[in-house]
Amino acid sequence: MDFTVKFDSNASIMVVNRAPAAGEQATHPQMNSLQYCVIGYLSGPNHNGIALLIEGAGAEAREAAGNFLLSGNQLSNPEKTLRGAKFPFFEVSLKVTSVQAIALTATVEAYRTYPNSY
Repeated sequence: MDFTVKFDSNASIMVVNRAPAAGEQATHPQMNSLQYCVIGYLSGPNHNGIALLIEGAGAEAREAAGNFLLSGNQLSNPEKTLRGAKFPFFEVSLKVTSVQAIALTATVEAYRTYPNSY
């Protein structure tokens, strides 16, 4: 995966973009009201099965990722970008704002599609 959640020895949590495209940041550190999460809809090893992965820097980020997947409104914009003959495998990094342990917004920071991974 290009996007992954990393826990370092200083107890800080961040989402790492292993291959940043032009204009993308390599790391997204978690802050009090700003967190990041990753969603991956990917082919299994040897293309045998499908995996849906959700990683988050905190509970609010993971909740926002679930809401993002289940909300027609939030998934509609990336879905237009991702849509093809078959819904492609993809990864997306989301920026999540929260207040008092409640996720408020989730916006796409970066995404990758893998349309030929079937």
